[in-house]
Amino acid sequence: MKTIVYAHPWNGSYNHAILTSITENLETKREPFQVIDLYKDGFNPVFSAEELKYFHKGETPDQLVKDYQKKLSQSTELIFIFPVWWWDLPAILKGFIDKVMLRGFAFLEDQNTGALKGLLTYIKKTTVISTSTTDKDYIESEG
Repeated sequence: MKTIVYAHPWNGSYNHAILTSITENLETKREPFQVIDLYKDGFNPVFSAEELKYFHKGETPDQLVKDYQKKLSQSTELIFIFPVWWWDLPAILKGFIDKVMLRGFAFLEDQNTGALKGLLTYIKKTTVISTSTTDKDYIESEG
């Protein structure tokens, strides 16, 4: 199952056109997919004090985060679609990564060495599609 993680608030955006093109293509091919639309879902990227009580345990009280984890658990491929704002991903997508990719779900940490071991090994492919109004040459020269 392909899972698209989409992070743009405006349906008139180029990002939305990309989302529409991809979903129409998948529907035509009859490939199973699901969309996580962070803005449409009203996802809150900010940790509350209550949520932070659970964070280091790799747990969450947020049902939407649990729903996202379930969707990711069903995925063999991820597609991220988002704009680059201020030379970075939108805060809502950063919050998604912070809140969803928890210890015990996305990774384990070796207590002796601190080495991380990824747990989402069933995801075989990840595609990142980002848009920007900044010229490609400018972005590459800053790297």
